[in-house]
Amino acid sequence: MKTKSVTYISALLLLVSFGSLFAGIGSSGAQFMQIGSGLRAISMGSAYTAVAEGLDAIYWNPAGLATLNNKVYAGFNHTQYFADMTYENFAISTPFMNGVIGVFGMGLLSGDIEITTVDAPDGTGEFYDANDYAFGLSYSRQISNKFSAGISFKVINQNIAELSANGWSMDIGGMYRTGLLNNLRIGFAITNFGPDLRYTGDDLIFRTRVFKDEINQQEDSRAEYLTEEYQLPLKLQLGFAIDVINTDNQKIVLSFDGINPADQSEMFGAGVEYLALNTLALRLGYTTLNDKNFSAGVGLNLNTIDAKIDYAYERHQYLGDLHRFGFVFGF
Repeated sequence: MKTKSVTYISALLLLVSFGSLFAGIGSSGAQFMQIGSGLRAISMGSAYTAVAEGLDAIYWNPAGLATLNNKVYAGFNHTQYFADMTYENFAISTPFMNGVIGVFGMGLLSGDIEITTVDAPDGTGEFYDANDYAFGLSYSRQISNKFSAGISFKVINQNIAELSANGWSMDIGGMYRTGLLNNLRIGFAITNFGPDLRYTGDDLIFRTRVFKDEINQQEDSRAEYLTEEYQLPLKLQLGFAIDVINTDNQKIVLSFDGINPADQSEMFGAGVEYLALNTLALRLGYTTLNDKNFSAGVGLNLNTIDAKIDYAYERHQYLGDLHRFGFVFGF
């Protein structure tokens, strides 16, 4: 069994490596799936693959969901994104069949966009929207006292006006707790593995005149523009985490991730979290992923009602700053 598991994981890693060789900078679409969810992870510079625990794990490394094996949890994140867009996330988990099952969703929403033309540059009074969605189902299980594994299946929809692209993808992750060196954890995750997407829809359909026979008679014919397929933003992350301090009164976690996106150069993320009295969490991070750099955040654990409130600040090199808010409740 152990030999088979190693073989499967090695084959997946090899597949991702070859995919990266043939992909190029900016070659992937569905970039909303790269924005990132889960405020603890964002605050720690997206270096969360080996930290992954709690409901945030469902977005980064589904193996971490196995820590939620005692009750139902539900959470929601909100981000006021660039250009008046919003980015929303929700997740719910519950114990199921000796493991944990979770459902989640994410959406990048444009709001109403007014149509403009050459004759009406200030707007025609008509509107359209451009929204991206992904909804998923995850399952995670503690295989042994040191190793947990998880898998997620996602359905994807991108739409703009009367056009849409639909597809699916998978995430797979694992986490190994070594029991050595200040609780050293090693995690890996392969995310957004799936077939290419392509836009279709009524806005690609048009009428044209074609020759009917040799005497140049013409007739109207229905035709459709064909759009090119585009890849999903496949990504491999390998992470390490240790507890520098872990007592009843305080805890300090350090994390580091190496990130290999299929459509960008290799990147990294690093983060630190200080937890006081299992109540107040202060976080800092840095990552080169997607032109981000510094991040920070605060978390408050309301232990008496099993709830968490989080805030994350994210600085981007070119597009400005983002502020994110979220909460998690246990039932």
